[in-house]
Amino acid sequence: MPTLSDAARPRRPAPVRPLALVARLPANGPTQRSCRVIALLLAITLMSLGDLYMTLAYLHAGGMGEANPLARWVMLHGSASMLICWKLLTVTVACAILFYARRTRSAEIAAWMCCLVLTWLTIHWHTYASEIDRMTPALTGVAEVESTKWVQMTP
Repeated sequence: MPTLSDAARPRRPAPVRPLALVARLPANGPTQRSCRVIALLLAITLMSLGDLYMTLAYLHAGGMGEANPLARWVMLHGSASMLICWKLLTVTVACAILFYARRTRSAEIAAWMCCLVLTWLTIHWHTYASEIDRMTPALTGVAEVESTKWVQMTP
């Protein structure tokens, strides 16, 4: 009677273990990196909205210095709605790019960098707000000299 060689014998499937199924997530499922990037994008959005709020508050309360020349140009138009649209557009575009590339290392690094810069800006706003009373005479002097970096909006 002929015998089947080992290669021709049908193999029995390996037993299915529940932990093995968890370990084999689909390749297109959420990864830890993409979850971190999404969390960072949420933080970036919230801190950007906080920055927008503080900017509008100080622009309407007498003005402020703005180091970013593009932001200063937008603010010099005197339109709060234009500033809001510009800020929301730039944050949306940046977050959309990072969200699209969220599975890559470079997107995570960029999201961390954005988050660090906005954290620094949030700390800067906190310091600015806590010391504004002490700085008011100096700020008045800057506004009177009409520094090129001084911007103000009237309600």
